[in-house]
Formats: sequence, structure tokens, C-alpha cells
Amino acid sequence: MTNLELGYFGEKMATEYLRKQGYVLIGRNIRTRCGELDIIMKDKGVLVAIEVKTRRSRQYGLPCEAVNRRKQRHIRQSMALYLAQYGNHQMEVRFDVVEVYVLGDVVTHIQHLRGCF
Repeated sequence: MTNLELGYFGEKMATEYLRKQGYVLIGRNIRTRCGELDIIMKDKGVLVAIEVKTRRSRQYGLPCEAVNRRKQRHIRQSMALYLAQYGNHQMEVRFDVVEVYVLGDVVTHIQHLRGCF
């Protein structure tokens, strides 16, 4: 599995996991001029921008550590553009990270971090 395929696989697994938790899918891989939003879902009236980080190991640190300040700024800006085009500016928004660990083509662990930034 290439890194691109690994990323798409992780996003698919994260989406399925969150749906089982009661989240409603709004969109995936939404591109704006500031970047891409991996997943947008609704959780009990809150719009949630979800950044998915998929890893085969922890060799280079925790997946969530890759969501640095620069990446957070791009996600916030992308979400603001998305809301300006499609959404309600007054809607509550949350930013989550989902870590997906994979061995081969099997998910070994999913960690959902709510309200990370």
C-alpha cells in the first residue's frame, strides 16, 4: 500500500468508526484554496472538522504530533472558507484528530482525540 492509499484507507476507517459513534458524514476530502479537510461530520448539532493521521508504527512519534500549528492554521482557514460557502457562520465548530494504526491492511487501533485545537 502506497502512502496515498494508506491515507485514503485510514480516512475510510475513521469515517466508519465515527459513524458507529453516531456521527453523520457531511463530506470527505474537501478542497479549499487554503488546503484540504479530510472529513467533515456532524456530532449532535456540532460541525466537526476531522484530520486523520494514519501510521504503520510510532517510529516517528504519535500521529497527532504531525498536526502542528501550521497544519492547524490551514485546517481552521479551510473550515472558515467551507462555512462561508456552504454553511451557517453561527454553527458551533470543533476540530478533532483521529489516529489510525494499520498493520498490513488491518486496522489495529483507532484513537479519537476530540477538540484538539
